[in-house]
Amino acid sequence: MSVALLLATTTTQATEMINAENPEAILDIAKGFGSARLKKDREGDPMISGRISMMTKIQTWI
Repeated sequence: MSVALLLATTTTQATEMINAENPEAILDIAKGFGSARLKKDREGDPMISGRISMMTKIQTWI
C-alpha cells in the first residue's frame, strides 16, 4: 500500500509528491510537529513513532 502526502509551498504554489518509498521525507514532516523516530516493525517495514504533544502519541506504518 502506498502512502502519499501532497505538499504545497506558500511562496511558489508548487507541489511535491512524497510517498512510502522515501520514509525519511515523511520523518522530516513528522519532526515538524514534535518528536519522531524512524524504526522498523516486526516484519521489517519502516515505521515512524513519536509525539505531537505531551499527551498525543503517534505511530505511522509505511
